[in-house]
Amino acid sequence: IPSNGSRARIHQAEASAQASLARFDGVVLNAIRETQTGLAQYTALLDRRDALKEAEQSAREAADQTHRFYQAGRASFLADLQATRTYTDVRAQMAEANTDVAMGQINLFLALGGGWEKDDVAQK
Repeated sequence: IPSNGSRARIHQAEASAQASLARFDGVVLNAIRETQTGLAQYTALLDRRDALKEAEQSAREAADQTHRFYQAGRASFLADLQATRTYTDVRAQMAEANTDVAMGQINLFLALGGGWEKDDVAQK
């Protein structure tokens, strides 16, 4: 027959187990939230990059056509310069979008539990 002290230890162990489960549930829910956020952000970054690819193609075609018109005397130098500038701006935005996509991949990888090495765990 368990004594009151034994019952108290059993209740304490059960409470400790429940607290550990609650902490674990919190960690899992946080990991799921971070993963969902990472996926949503990554998808948005990919969509932006795809839109910029189309804009880059259009800007390049416009710059090429404007330059041909300028060479033929049908467009001003200023129009040629502006079209080239627009194309250059879109290319800069595309480079930034590629960087953002790479950072999004890293953030998603970390949200999925990546980014640690066996040596990192041993040092802690």
